[in-house]
Amino acid sequence: QLLTHTAGFPTDPACGILTQNCKTTTAEQIEAAVAAGIPLYPPGANIQYSNFGYSLIGQLLAEHLGVGYEALVNATVLGPLGMGDSSFDPSQIDAQAYFPNGAAIDSGDWGWANPAGGMVTSASDLAKIVKLLLRFDDAEPGLGLDSQTLWQMFTTQTDANGPAELDFSLGMEVEFRPEGVVASKIGSQGFFFPTAPAFLALGWTAYVSVMPNLR
Repeated sequence: QLLTHTAGFPTDPACGILTQNCKTTTAEQIEAAVAAGIPLYPPGANIQYSNFGYSLIGQLLAEHLGVGYEALVNATVLGPLGMGDSSFDPSQIDAQAYFPNGAAIDSGDWGWANPAGGMVTSASDLAKIVKLLLRFDDAEPGLGLDSQTLWQMFTTQTDANGPAELDFSLGMEVEFRPEGVVASKIGSQGFFFPTAPAFLALGWTAYVSVMPNLR
């Protein structure tokens, strides 16, 4: 449910991504927030896109393995795939984001919320992830994954609102078009204005769209 945005949690963590207070947020504070009644819906009752859910599952996995989340991702994904242009520290990347008025954007460190999208990457590094995804019919795609697990990233796992053109797989948004399945993901370390006439994200922004049947 956490991976498919059906756990009933709100969009952003209780610490607030845009205020970047997550950098000092502790696990105890998050546990207290959950105990106080953070969920918006009963688990499994609805689809609610949730950065909070991904932050939670990423930090729980890291805690279970006894390492920091950033170190875990470096060791299991970035290192093996050779993604040297990717980091949770924007200061380590030779690039700068700007507002339309020319002022520099300080993307900062998302801290506890890093699993929800606190990484800065490059187009070439992003392509390495896409290349891995497109090996869904290989016996050993890589990173210790099997083809069945990888294919779940293209397979819709949700239908909480009834039949819909847009649904969620494990980590991707799935859309059914005449030319085939389209699995997409957008992310930004900038600032979101979801109520604007068109979705607007300022800062570090990435959009990936994969059509497995046209591989």
